[in-house]
Amino acid sequence: MAQLKTLGVPVVIPTAIPDGFVVTDIAVAAGGDREQGYSILYRHPDNRCFLVEYTAGGVGGTPATEYRLPLNLPLFPEVDYGLNYGAFTDPDLRSQFPEPELMSDWLEYSGGFYRLAGAAYINDQLNDQQSPEPPCQDLAPEEAVTIIESFTEVKDEVVGDG
Repeated sequence: MAQLKTLGVPVVIPTAIPDGFVVTDIAVAAGGDREQGYSILYRHPDNRCFLVEYTAGGVGGTPATEYRLPLNLPLFPEVDYGLNYGAFTDPDLRSQFPEPELMSDWLEYSGGFYRLAGAAYINDQLNDQQSPEPPCQDLAPEEAVTIIESFTEVKDEVVGDG
């Protein structure tokens, strides 16, 4: 948490993490405004993975996929956000990225953008070719929705009995 807090931005994480998942990697980029960000990789022993990401900007829209589930987000109530999964509907994107996708829209909060990304993105962007870890597998879309809908900002104050 100390590493994430050095960015000086709200740290948003899920509170409904399915049993067995652990954080296996945290990356922080503290460059200029648009280069500022973080990613937290969660992995289950059966190799299901998901990534929570933050970026300060430059996100653009999320390409359409075969399927989409609505999200009910208390932290992000202003927009009709969704979870996108399946193959891209655009033929060019589908030929370039043939693996099924699993990713939320970029969720705007307090001047930055957050999302959950699945196995295709993790395996393409983050896994080192020499990594001893097997490739990630996706969560069920309904499981991903539960995780995303639990996104909350980490606060410094102590709650409850402390």
